[in-house]
Amino acid sequence: MQGAFVRALGTVYHLQCFKCVDCGDVVASKFFPIDGTDGKQQPLCERDYFRRLNLICGKCGTALRGSYITACSRKFHVEHFTCSICPTLFGPQDSYYEHDNDVYCHYHYSTRFATKCAGCNTAILKQFVEINRNNRDECWHPECYMINKFWNVKVVSRRPTSLTEASPDTTESPYVEEERRESHVSLKEKQIRMEQQVYRIWTVLSAFEESSAACISDMLRHVSSGQYLEAIRMAEKFILHVEVLFATIDDLEWHFVQLSMKGMSHVREARMLCRKTVDLFTLLSHTQETGARRMGMTQELLALVTGLAHYLKILIRIALTGALKLEREHGVREAMQSFLDKLHLLAVQAGNPSARRIIKGAKGENIPTQHSASGNAGTKGVMYGFRSLAPENAGESPFLGTPRDPVLSNVPVVNPPSDLCVKCNLTVEEDCVRLGTYQRWHSQCVQCKTCGKVAAPPPAAEDKFKDNKEKAEDGSPAPKITSARRPPANVDLFAYELDSIVDTQSFGAVPTAIYCTDHAHQGCRGGFQAVSRLEQYAFLLNVALRRLYLLLKKRKVIPLTPSMSTAAPSPGEAEHDPYRNSQDIMRMASVHLDRKLSATAHLPKRSTIIESPSGKVAHPSDVTITGSVRTQRPAQVPGQQQQSPLPQQQAPQARPPRPTLNPPLLVPSPADSRPNYLRRNIEFKIVDDPAPSSPSGTVPSEGGSLGRPPSAVPALEGLTLADIPQLAEAAQAMEQRRSLPRQSLVPYVAELSPLELAIVRHAAVVVLHRSPLRDQLDLDEILEMVEMKKQGFFWKLFKGNDKKNIKKKGLFGLPLELLVEREGADSMHGASRATLRVPSFIDDVISAMRQMDMSVEGIFRKTGNIRRRKELIVALDRDSSSVDWSTEHPVQIAALLKQFFRDLPDPLMTFKLHRLFIASAGLQNEEDRKRVLHMLTLILPKSHRDTLEVLLVFLKWVASFAHSLDDTGSKMDLPNLATVIGPSILFSAGRDSAFDSSLGVIKVVTELLENQDEFFIVPEDFLPLMHDQEHFAHSMELPSKDFMRKCETYMRQRSSGRATGPLMSPISGSSPFGSNNANLAQLNRSGDLLDSR
Repeated sequence: MQGAFVRALGTVYHLQCFKCVDCGDVVASKFFPIDGTDGKQQPLCERDYFRRLNLICGKCGTALRGSYITACSRKFHVEHFTCSICPTLFGPQDSYYEHDNDVYCHYHYSTRFATKCAGCNTAILKQFVEINRNNRDECWHPECYMINKFWNVKVVSRRPTSLTEASPDTTESPYVEEERRESHVSLKEKQIRMEQQVYRIWTVLSAFEESSAACISDMLRHVSSGQYLEAIRMAEKFILHVEVLFATIDDLEWHFVQLSMKGMSHVREARMLCRKTVDLFTLLSHTQETGARRMGMTQELLALVTGLAHYLKILIRIALTGALKLEREHGVREAMQSFLDKLHLLAVQAGNPSARRIIKGAKGENIPTQHSASGNAGTKGVMYGFRSLAPENAGESPFLGTPRDPVLSNVPVVNPPSDLCVKCNLTVEEDCVRLGTYQRWHSQCVQCKTCGKVAAPPPAAEDKFKDNKEKAEDGSPAPKITSARRPPANVDLFAYELDSIVDTQSFGAVPTAIYCTDHAHQGCRGGFQAVSRLEQYAFLLNVALRRLYLLLKKRKVIPLTPSMSTAAPSPGEAEHDPYRNSQDIMRMASVHLDRKLSATAHLPKRSTIIESPSGKVAHPSDVTITGSVRTQRPAQVPGQQQQSPLPQQQAPQARPPRPTLNPPLLVPSPADSRPNYLRRNIEFKIVDDPAPSSPSGTVPSEGGSLGRPPSAVPALEGLTLADIPQLAEAAQAMEQRRSLPRQSLVPYVAELSPLELAIVRHAAVVVLHRSPLRDQLDLDEILEMVEMKKQGFFWKLFKGNDKKNIKKKGLFGLPLELLVEREGADSMHGASRATLRVPSFIDDVISAMRQMDMSVEGIFRKTGNIRRRKELIVALDRDSSSVDWSTEHPVQIAALLKQFFRDLPDPLMTFKLHRLFIASAGLQNEEDRKRVLHMLTLILPKSHRDTLEVLLVFLKWVASFAHSLDDTGSKMDLPNLATVIGPSILFSAGRDSAFDSSLGVIKVVTELLENQDEFFIVPEDFLPLMHDQEHFAHSMELPSKDFMRKCETYMRQRSSGRATGPLMSPISGSSPFGSNNANLAQLNRSGDLLDSR
């Protein structure tokens, strides 16, 4: 051993011989010992030692010395942990995202890889709802989904109808334009702003809807129990909700006027809402004329409360749509902010009609508003609602039982108030002029005593043209009162004479002499205020309620002096109160959030900071090194002498562990207290994509929770307006001592599994085969229809002659099975909460029409504009999602829906069953007829049966708008709807024969509409077959004949084991196919017939 040498690993090496066993480099300066195959320790260089330990930087490829970060199953130097696209370095406070084993910053992950929400078109970085439509998975933020589900509104604009605007030969990726338009900062600000806005829209509007629905529910509950004073107090609270909504719509209309834009179409809906409310008050007063202490849930009352909830929901949607239009098209952000602020302030005041609303100055003085040009004059200076109706101007409520406010007690009040004009004594129904709160004039009645000038503005030239245009489009006569926007009255040009004021019984102190400013004198004073149409509507609602109160007080139905609360109902009364469980109505979270949040999102990961191992130094020397080298561990803890093989330093978690959904949000609690008719199966898919994590364990403020749990599911703990018809219908059923299908344990057909559905359908064929229609039954044809083994449209398409005349593209004229397979959607518009797979066109159209005014006369009867219908068909055939239904007239959409069904190659109720449906109409026994119709609906192809259920449920809802107390409404009750829709869904292959059986078609469709609740559930006598799934195990692969034979055998065995029973008697009573020996013999013969086949 000569020259420099190294003493290491228990032996001595030449300096040039002390090499890494992997790469051969001299490692005397630093080496890492490892155990060799011969049991002796061998040296490794730093790079190879770290390579063997998998401690190589994923970016630079060198050894990880010191601290490093683990991410994407790789390790990085702290200074090399950057975005895969840009040089953004992720520090301890920065979040990052993973995609395909690469790390990305918030900006590039959002633009290139994050799924975009179908509602707001921003990146989904947290939870989302996943829906399959048109064989594509749509993803939504939970709040965006709920906004769209409740009010059929998307926060971003829909795409244009024309598909030629996009350049077909563009080669740019979709993210290029967004990255060109947005910077890192602007994109994050845009996302935060959108998240805050969507969350606020959902929380404020859902709370407003819940509060409104609670007012209606409580009002009905008090009426039902005879507590009319409490009912009137609830009605006053409801009117306040209507007033506040009207005021926000007026504010939005003011913005449209300032921009010289066409405003929102809201007048008809507002008028109908007021009319329904006044009709309800009229009905209450008429009920008391009969001497009845309680009011039953009549069909008339059911229609009124359904209309109240419907029109209020429509107006919420109209206001939301208008605010969004102002913001996204014209940048008027204060419109949406003011709209939500006023509804929120109403909730803060708990909807108290007596709460003060006028905004005071710093010293408590009133803020002058008359001559200010900024803002809507009618709503200026108040927190919410109209200034003229605030308690400071209108006085406090006469229905209060609490001590009166001493400040409000000095407000002059006219009781009862009048809805007449001070001058002409005719009703003031539209925009007008007021002096104070209770003195009102028609605009044309405010007239100068000297020159005759009137305050009414000259009519706009386009008003008449607009009315004529509306008439031409929907085919209905123009309304008597125009819905066109009119400028306010010129009240600043008029004053009244102080000496001419006289006291009147109906109006209080009113002036009799009015002058224009040209002829006014020193003794005249101004003070007239213009009143908008919606402000007058709100005033008239208050007038109607106070009149009802005085009428009921005169009849001694309510006490002469209101107390704080009326007597509670006796225990016996409470037991029969149909609204006693109104607070147990199914909560929104379990009913309306009908989709699960998905669990398949790309999750942002946490990095783990670890200390890498450090090597030892072998000192080269000319003399022998007497020291020893200690074996190094794979990792070292900073600041400690003790070595540890495990990472000892790890960043704390950036957020709590993956959140789990709180069970009370998804499962009704307590379930035992909820009425059975509200327990419905729901199908959810919830995706949990939490907020991005950061190495330091803190959630960045800009990507934080915005004051709410980042993974919270939208929840609504009370009634919604959509629940009101259901609640009223349940109350009616309880009063009539009948049960609703939802209250029984019999399942809905839509809730069945594939095997259960196959059992039910084949059992229905057995029943039909021994029914009075057995001679008209083509068994082979029917069994082919219920065949479970060879499902699918394409099997039918290429079987026999079914493939002729079949379009390959488009929407209209395609078979229903093909549309469901290619462009299907999971609809929630059925009778149960189970989803029904129907064409997306059907789901879109019905969702849109449920947000429209269905009281239009002749809905589904009128043809609409034929040219427009052809344009829509062309657009839909090109792209079924290209039409904005909210801009179409309901008559036009209804005509298009009929056209869709009429153009189906095989009608909704099928050619094969046409003969049997028509024959069933001729059965004299009602039970036999309903039984046969039930069986026929069960054996319809699944896509046809599901679509039929959605259509029938929708038409029943449309029929609730057929009539009103003042003879308004669509006039389309169930028989009329059956008359106009029947020929489009039930006709034979030869159209001539369809006319011959038109009466039969109407009778069949009417029966289906009127008794649909019974046809959507499984026949009770089929339950034993359906529940005995062991007997039918492995039956799905059987041919239909064998499956039917199995059902026959099962039914025959059960029948022979009992003398009587539901299975022996498919139709009870003395029906032509009741339970007797002849029937059993016939059943045996049918089995022999199958054997012979």
